Amino acid sequence: MSTTITRDLLKAKIVTNDEVSAAVDVFMTDLTTRLFQFKSGHSGQPPLKWSALWYGF
Repeated sequence: MSTTITRDLLKAKIVTNDEVSAAVDVFMTDLTTRLFQFKSGHSGQPPLKWSALWYGF
């Protein structure tokens, strides 16, 4: 399994800001969400992947 950071997917225009925003909304609405899949087929674990995007980890 590859470890791609959401920021990298945004830079490469594989996912859009709107997709990331929608994924964050899903996670914030249901904190039990453990996986989100983007249209591109990439998926991420919100607490881990998005903390890297927002805080640069």
